[in-house]
Amino acid sequence: MNRRMVIYSFFILLVVFVSLLYFDGFTNKIAFSNNENTIVKHNNPSPVKTEEKIEKNDSGYLKDEESAYLDKVTIERVLEPGVVGDDVKKAQLLLKKKGYYNGEINGDYNEDFAQVVKNFQRDNGISETGKIGEITLTFLIESVQPVDYKDVNLERDLYLNMSGDDVKKVQCILNEAGYYEGEITGVYDERTKKAVIEFQRDNSIRQTGNVGKLTRDALLKKQIETIAY
Repeated sequence: MNRRMVIYSFFILLVVFVSLLYFDGFTNKIAFSNNENTIVKHNNPSPVKTEEKIEKNDSGYLKDEESAYLDKVTIERVLEPGVVGDDVKKAQLLLKKKGYYNGEINGDYNEDFAQVVKNFQRDNGISETGKIGEITLTFLIESVQPVDYKDVNLERDLYLNMSGDDVKKVQCILNEAGYYEGEITGVYDERTKKAVIEFQRDNSIRQTGNVGKLTRDALLKKQIETIAY
């Protein structure tokens, strides 16, 4: 009986001892793991996200984005109050680049934007409709620099609302002769017609405002005189 009690007691002590060893190892493992996590976090801190400062131009677009937008979007309809779309955004950008529009580039052709268009039309001798049609659009996108017109032929009759290199040539000749002070756009607008009428009056030609044969001949003569001078 005593022998059995000794064996039983020894077995209990062994179980307790093994249990203590296991518990101690498990506790150390947890402590080590927690400590490792702390070290890892300390040595490799999570990156701090900072808000990037992206400088945009006064149109609200990045410079590259604006150029791509102007190249990509085309205006193929008459723009007027009430319409919306990317083509309106392009018109807003074009007028902003020319210093007329300071509003938001939102694609909304409202009454305020229509007034901006009228201001642009007035300054360029275009009928103040507040709508962007072919003539107004040409003024918006065409280069304002004079062209080398000397090799351009004047062969057709020219009149209001026509366009082309021959119209540019007429504008250039009239400009150099002191009759035309507008932009060299290639669009036969009201300002061009007025200059033609003044030129016709001074050259004893019927004042129609159109460029027919007599006016063409007089313009070419004036061109030769200008070159010779």
